[in-house]
Amino acid sequence: MGKEIRYVWVNGNILEDHVPALPIETKGLMYGAGCFETIRSSHGRFLHFERHIDRLKKGMEYLNIRPPESYDLQSIQEAVRLIIAKNQLENRDALVRIQVSDSGKRGYRVVSEQNPFFMITADQAGEYKEGYQLVTVSNRVIPGICRPNDLKLCNCLHYMEAWREARSRNVNDALMLTVDGIVAETSIANIFWKKGNNIYTPSEECDILPGIFRGIVIDLLNEMSSYRVNEGRYSPSDVTDADLVWVTNSVKQIQPVSRCDEKKIPVESQFYDELWSHLDQYKKVNLN
Repeated sequence: MGKEIRYVWVNGNILEDHVPALPIETKGLMYGAGCFETIRSSHGRFLHFERHIDRLKKGMEYLNIRPPESYDLQSIQEAVRLIIAKNQLENRDALVRIQVSDSGKRGYRVVSEQNPFFMITADQAGEYKEGYQLVTVSNRVIPGICRPNDLKLCNCLHYMEAWREARSRNVNDALMLTVDGIVAETSIANIFWKKGNNIYTPSEECDILPGIFRGIVIDLLNEMSSYRVNEGRYSPSDVTDADLVWVTNSVKQIQPVSRCDEKKIPVESQFYDELWSHLDQYKKVNLN
């Protein structure tokens, strides 16, 4: 039996994923000049699709990439649903990536005529409720003064190196610190922890990428009146001293952590059941 065909969407065309689609000499390829969004589709529906596209457009503005006027919210959503259907994922959970790449050639100069590359892929998403292991790594997050932390830019080499260090130590993900040793995020997610009735998460001052799903979780926790959410600057020992630890992003959603460095952490808890229940109710109202 041959390999199942996977389709991608590139500038309005549906192609098999092995078909060359981009020229060699582009700023996206040579400098990593691009931005992206990763969204979880639940049977063809999304949580706050418009928030992801708003952030994508902000990334394009930062990179001086001017999209065609026809690429509005509705047309992008239609393209996403088209590639989901083409890959037969309408009745499954899917991981959708929308990427924009600068088409300019070698050099830093911004040209007046641009035809940026829009690429959309869709793959089956997995389940993520099992325990997740973290280890503190040597690679640090980049300070916001160097590049905007609130955008998903394609040049993610520091995250990749942190993730590789974690994997070399046989754990799932890297706990990353700021340059002055404060807890920031993981290589792919935001982090939360619980101590008593207090919930803690690094603030935006900690050079984090403040994820869209992070914001959803903060809103859910604020609805759960038994708990108080605290955003601030915390040391690694605050995490390892916690009762519960979990990470969030738009694909994993809420992922319990079973180990951080040498500390084992419970992954079964009434608190998680309550939080997942609130999330299920939230999805019933906001998936569209």
